Amino acid sequence: MMKLIVYHGSDKIIDNPSHAGGRKFSDFGLGFYITTNIEMAKSWASRKKEKASYILMS
Repeated sequence: MMKLIVYHGSDKIIDNPSHAGGRKFSDFGLGFYITTNIEMAKSWASRKKEKASYILMS
């Protein structure tokens, strides 16, 4: 079986991903969003310049 590596970028450490995260009225609504593109995850993780950034890989 082939593995799929996915990433999540955040300014918080995520211990337990939850579908209840995010903003209800944003583009995609509530959810835990992942990407196969590490550069996109890095971009999301660093969008708040004054906070640390984290990349969760699974």
